[in-house]
Amino acid sequence: MQAGIKNDELAYVEIGTGQFTPKMAAALEAGNPPDVTKIGLAQAALYRAQGHLLEVTDLVEQMQRVPGGLLEVSLKAIMSQGKAYSVPHQVTPVPLITRLDLLEAAKVDPPTTWDAFIEVCQRLQKPPKLTGYGMCLGLATDADGNIINTIWAHGGKLVEADDRTVALHSPGTIQAVQLIADMYLNHKIIPKGAVSWDNQGNNKAYQSRQVIFVLNASSIYAYLAESDKELYAVTGMLPVPAGPAGPVDQVGTGEWMIFKHSPYPEVAKGFVQYSMEPEHLRVVMEEGGAGAGGRPTRACTRATSGGGPRSGIGARSWIGAASSPPPAA
Repeated sequence: MQAGIKNDELAYVEIGTGQFTPKMAAALEAGNPPDVTKIGLAQAALYRAQGHLLEVTDLVEQMQRVPGGLLEVSLKAIMSQGKAYSVPHQVTPVPLITRLDLLEAAKVDPPTTWDAFIEVCQRLQKPPKLTGYGMCLGLATDADGNIINTIWAHGGKLVEADDRTVALHSPGTIQAVQLIADMYLNHKIIPKGAVSWDNQGNNKAYQSRQVIFVLNASSIYAYLAESDKELYAVTGMLPVPAGPAGPVDQVGTGEWMIFKHSPYPEVAKGFVQYSMEPEHLRVVMEEGGAGAGGRPTRACTRATSGGGPRSGIGARSWIGAASSPPPAA
């Protein structure tokens, strides 16, 4: 029994990142989302802004009182006006995944600026079989992360400090977008197909040896350690090139989210609390389920009484989970 839930009362379902957004949008539109989901990136802020998430400030404050608390950086994604609307689960570094063997064979130093990066890509790539930069440019969260990293490196931003005023026309943002366009259209160091990639596109391009660099979570490195020892041995995780505003140390985050639609919010909160207790989270860490290379932030479906379970929603190893109703008293 976990968090007051018997094992046969818990439906725990994984769904790939490419399916997450449309399935969740449809579930929310129908008023039928899972009780609990675990995903990362911008979803916590999006679903909170849309009014779908249950406030969980009490859970977060309780976890902060545990020795070590929660990593400070993980709180930025979940807080709004002093209240928490998700529970941080992990942070994931986003390094420059690199074919070190190709750099070494050409006696090329790792690029430390975006200008140097472009030069290295042009020198080493051999299109169409090998292209320099596997930048995700499709309608996917990996594209969001890749583009934002470039914008920040150029001193750009999407919104002003008031979180209300759109700043897409700030000089740094325009400079970064122009650089991306040049890398794709003029320098031709980004694969043409990148504009239609989902979150798996850049992973697959690197894992199949089609690109030299990708900017991605360390999940690629973890995958290679298990599935491609040869490529793993020549892969490195390097700092992201710096722009005019300097280098950017970007991390992704993963959060537990509880939806207001759940008829059993206390059971859902109990499930999240149980999952985040150090002795249980330690098992997740040891089994590699913290989030495909992510670091935990501290040392889904539900069945209805009259029918079967509804679709659970998750992403990679950020797994959608939810509970069935508690047994009758």
